[in-house]
Amino acid sequence: MNTYESEIKRIIRSQHELFHYLSDLRNMAVLNEHVFQEQASNTEHDEDSFTFTHDSIGTVTLHVVEREPDKRIRFTAKIQFVTLDMLIELTAASDSETDMKMTLSFSGNIPHIFKMMIEGKLQNIVNQIADTLAHSLNQKQRI
Repeated sequence: MNTYESEIKRIIRSQHELFHYLSDLRNMAVLNEHVFQEQASNTEHDEDSFTFTHDSIGTVTLHVVEREPDKRIRFTAKIQFVTLDMLIELTAASDSETDMKMTLSFSGNIPHIFKMMIEGKLQNIVNQIADTLAHSLNQKQRI
């Protein structure tokens, strides 16, 4: 299994408020605008899933598979020949601030040459997703 962790991001929201916002995948539209940009199309969101078509990898559906109230949200997706697990962990820094860390894990038969080609990109993607969420959430008055 290959694992990529984001830097810890400080969000100016309570742990409870941030958990409820991130638990609803309808709120992930900000990722289309800032992370996937023109590479993703046909996006659909509901509370428990986020589907998009990416130019390079095809159609991907991210599903919420676990919610531990105020602490963590686990997602999974099947992308061609690999399974993606994404974990968002929340830790209260104060009553009004929360530290967020994202972890992406891939398992499956990933050819070594392919793994070498995408490793750096995956680390950048996990950091970009965390940065985008942190920036977006810290700019909003209220969630």
